[in-house]
Amino acid sequence: MFGTFSASSSPTPSRKPKRNQVSKACDSCRLHRVKCDTEYPCQNCSSKGWQCNSTSRQSPGWNLSRAMSEIHRLRAQVKELEGQLKDTNIPTPPDEDISGLISQHSSPSLVPFHNEGVQFDTATANQSSAPSTQFYGPSSTYYFIHCISQRLKANGLALNADQEPHSLIPNSASRSMVNVINTPDAELDEHQTSDNAVPTRAAHGLAEKTLSGKDLSATQEAFFLDLFWDSWHCCYQLLDEEEFKAHYKSLWNEPIGNTRKDSPLVDIVLALCMQFGVTSLPRQSGYKAEINSRDAAVAGRWLYQRCQRLISYDLERPTLETFQCQLWSAVYLANASYQNMAQNMLGVAARTAYTLGLHIEPGDDLPVKEGEARKRAWCIMFMFETRSCIRLGRPWVTQTQRISPLLPTSDQGHVTAGVNQLRYTTERAKLTEIARSAFDSAFNHRPSGEACTTTPDSLPKVSASSMDRLRTWAESLPHMLKTERRSGGKPLSTDLSEIEIEYFAPVSLRRQRLMLELFYHELILTLGRQCISQSLTRSGGTGTPSSHEVADTSALHVAATTKLLHQVYQEYDILNGWYEPFNCQWNAAITLVGYLLACPQDSQTATIARTALSQSITVLEKMGEFFGTASSAAGVIRTLHQRLNMPIEAHMATDSNNITPDTVQDIDFNDLGALDLSFEGILGTFGTESEFERLGFGIYMQDFLANDAENMGAM
Repeated sequence: MFGTFSASSSPTPSRKPKRNQVSKACDSCRLHRVKCDTEYPCQNCSSKGWQCNSTSRQSPGWNLSRAMSEIHRLRAQVKELEGQLKDTNIPTPPDEDISGLISQHSSPSLVPFHNEGVQFDTATANQSSAPSTQFYGPSSTYYFIHCISQRLKANGLALNADQEPHSLIPNSASRSMVNVINTPDAELDEHQTSDNAVPTRAAHGLAEKTLSGKDLSATQEAFFLDLFWDSWHCCYQLLDEEEFKAHYKSLWNEPIGNTRKDSPLVDIVLALCMQFGVTSLPRQSGYKAEINSRDAAVAGRWLYQRCQRLISYDLERPTLETFQCQLWSAVYLANASYQNMAQNMLGVAARTAYTLGLHIEPGDDLPVKEGEARKRAWCIMFMFETRSCIRLGRPWVTQTQRISPLLPTSDQGHVTAGVNQLRYTTERAKLTEIARSAFDSAFNHRPSGEACTTTPDSLPKVSASSMDRLRTWAESLPHMLKTERRSGGKPLSTDLSEIEIEYFAPVSLRRQRLMLELFYHELILTLGRQCISQSLTRSGGTGTPSSHEVADTSALHVAATTKLLHQVYQEYDILNGWYEPFNCQWNAAITLVGYLLACPQDSQTATIARTALSQSITVLEKMGEFFGTASSAAGVIRTLHQRLNMPIEAHMATDSNNITPDTVQDIDFNDLGALDLSFEGILGTFGTESEFERLGFGIYMQDFLANDAENMGAM
């Protein structure tokens, strides 16, 4: 009834393979609500012609267990590679920049410092008790002194093995009396000796408290303030003369007793005028400036202290007057030899300038007079800050920006005897901008983090290019800002021609001309000095011809600086008592020492350098009549002069204030026999189109050397 079927007659169909599930379907499968798989493209998209946009299907699907396995595998691979690295000895490549400074056979005493600078304490004479050190970069005189110290030690000429290089730094108020600038007079009186070893009145007739500025009478204040407009104001035109005089007069409308009302601006201006003015007061016969609380460098310190107390109340809401006080305070501290305090004060002034928006071009809504005052303020801080940072070898305080939009324009208030006094500020600001760019290239005065591009091999080329830019500025300088030369000499050159100061020009203009030329020479000699530093830190003092040429150029500008100051102090009194020329001469003198240590001694430039070094001692001794640190500097250079085997005669008799040619023996004449003193001989060293010719090194140099030859014949 029922049929039977065999198992083999109808085979059971095979089960379809299980689909690999996915956590997320592709967009096409999701749109059509069908199941997706792990293939790429998926089966549905492949069979039906859909676009499969799930790019993750290119890789196998990940799950937690597989991810953890991959992590463990990678960790094991890292450990294996680290073990291989430890077993492999990979030598560290040498620092090419530093190794290039040292010969393979260099003395272990010669340690190069290159672009890193040096760390040592310059504010304490006794290094055994020095609590800290300060940083000085390669453009600073202190860095150069350190290089000289290393060379002297290597040559066995060290002045004092325990104190090098500190024995090469002149004594000053900041080293001998580190706290006197901030110490009240009452505390100073307590520290005075009780045996009356120190007189109660200084040699110029001012009592101790009067010298500090505390007990100035109205007449004395008027005397010092009258000095301001032909001295500090001509170099830093920060104030408006009419406004300042009106402000000062208002302080006496309701005087407190016999004294005026307090004013921080008047206080700091008076302090600056006292630094300069007390040196011109009558002095006792045989007076010699000493480094003590009566030194002119710290005159007016009580006024400086009161200024700081008064402006401290305005720091949260500063005004333009607050900024002016801070900038003048930095100038005062620098003149008093407190260089680190001065730069710290400069930093405060810079932050105040940014707070006031002085770095921004004034808007049209400001009155013209106020806008011009803000421009002058920024330009003058830019000038002073750049010079300070170059001298200390430290990064710029302010950000570098174009100065041309912030240059002041002329106004009737700054025109004297038909001469626009603001032209000096404008031209010096332009020179400062060029110098800033030049030192950025040569010394890398950049904020940390920016790449260093200058190497020892490229430095001479970079320095020479920067010098050319500075010379271009000198060529374009208006005639009214140049000090004339006698017999057709060239201003702002190294022909060593004698200057001719125009008698009928305003005193302020005469000083502006001299200060501008000194600043120009200082920039070029500092730029070229780095090549001398390299020679000092290189065994044997050898170097490339290009580095020698740059060093020679630096030495010639040093000689020009010394020759100018030597003549000024011999024939004029226009710079008597000024601290800034001392900085220029000290910088020049120590550069000459380094040059003569590092460079060949049989060149024409070396002969000129020896003459200039002897003259620099005379100049420093003359400056020593006004402030003690110059006397100390003269002693340092005299000792180094003797170490270089160039004996000098005793000069500058104590009963004479005049410099005469007979007071100095300019050259070691034993070295002149093999030298060709003719002009052709000079050119023969460098070729017909030489650096000497470009700098005006001509007939006046011939006369300069010929006079020395005559002196040699007379001996």
